[in-house]
Amino acid sequence: MRLLYFSFKKLIRTIGILLIGVLAGAVISQILQGRIIDELYIEKKQLQTHVVELQNTIDRLEDSQLKKQVLVVRELEVFLEYDDEVIALELKGRINELLNNLIGEEVDSINPNLVRNIVHNRTFVIEDRRYKSSLDMLIIAETTKVYIHAELVETDDPEE
Repeated sequence: MRLLYFSFKKLIRTIGILLIGVLAGAVISQILQGRIIDELYIEKKQLQTHVVELQNTIDRLEDSQLKKQVLVVRELEVFLEYDDEVIALELKGRINELLNNLIGEEVDSINPNLVRNIVHNRTFVIEDRRYKSSLDMLIIAETTKVYIHAELVETDDPEE
């Protein structure tokens, strides 16, 4: 009888250890999946924002297309030359914001001097540093292309 009791006790202990292992595995699995879900949620929000921007662009293009059957700016491409990629992306985003209203406009009605005045010799402040943009080339067509290079502006005042 005692032999049966020990094997039953070992069986209960083994089942208990197995259940603890299953629970620990489930907890670790939930933690790892939680991180993945968080990353996917952020990506979903970024994509939703991008979809809204694209939908606004499509709406503006459709409106202008319905009004007239002429060449209109459908896409804006900004090519920015700067060594630091993070700063270059921020500058490119700000320049896109400045020129975003060109999308949907008639190609013939866009004043190149006005576009030049918007971006050429413009100063941007990013992370408490000043950057100056210079327009190298502007191509106004259905896909408008803006070629810009930027440089860090050195200040004379050491406190700035």
